[in-house]
Amino acid sequence: LGNRLMAAPDEDSCYEEITRLMVILFDFKKVAFGMLTETDYFLLKRVVVVRHDKRNGEAVSGCSFEANSNSFDLEYLNSDDRRPLAGTACGVCTSTMKEQYFPDLRTSQFSTHQVLRRNGMNSVLCVPILVNGSKCCGAILLCRPALDGFSKQDRVLLADMALLLGANIYAKRMVAESAKNLRRQRDMLQSVIPPQVLGKIEVFWNEDSEEYKSGNLLGHPRRHLTKAVTRQQTTKCLKMTTSGAIRGMSL
Repeated sequence: LGNRLMAAPDEDSCYEEITRLMVILFDFKKVAFGMLTETDYFLLKRVVVVRHDKRNGEAVSGCSFEANSNSFDLEYLNSDDRRPLAGTACGVCTSTMKEQYFPDLRTSQFSTHQVLRRNGMNSVLCVPILVNGSKCCGAILLCRPALDGFSKQDRVLLADMALLLGANIYAKRMVAESAKNLRRQRDMLQSVIPPQVLGKIEVFWNEDSEEYKSGNLLGHPRRHLTKAVTRQQTTKCLKMTTSGAIRGMSL
């Protein structure tokens, strides 16, 4: 699971990977994620499992992740549905950063649990999604029709899976924010620096430029650039290139 989450291209792919594994291990029919925002609301991501019809009643061939994962599809309902945190098990779970287990919904005081009970569910488990064990970014919300439907071993395994999910969600968000900041910086450069100057210096980050592709920057092969040219030398060359380009054109 850790390798699959690391290889996932974005945050939504992380939800899909962990959902598929949970369906295979626990045979869930529905899985939900309550992800925190900066307000008093959380975003509810609901996933419904759609089983494929098995030919001639045959079981899935093999026991690998791929074989079992191909036996069903995931259907996303009300993506990013906005719900209030107050008065919900998800709110308690994320504020305390502790698992909230309800083995019998008949004794639960949450109105949402009574709705689940009328729909045939009798036990609910909320597992916090923690980042570095000190910050909560949401919770995995699970339910089962059986009373006391989650054993202690189930809850321990799901808690470990939630920790893996939290670490990878944080990493994906950091990568996405870094890419967003890079786009902002490039947009800022394009808005304040004349195109003639920008064309001289963009070779250092533009992977589509001929200089970057050839690996020949500042007259040095790129593989030797970090050894041959210090940061001060690079900055000096940039200043010389930019000032020379400015002097050579009329603004």
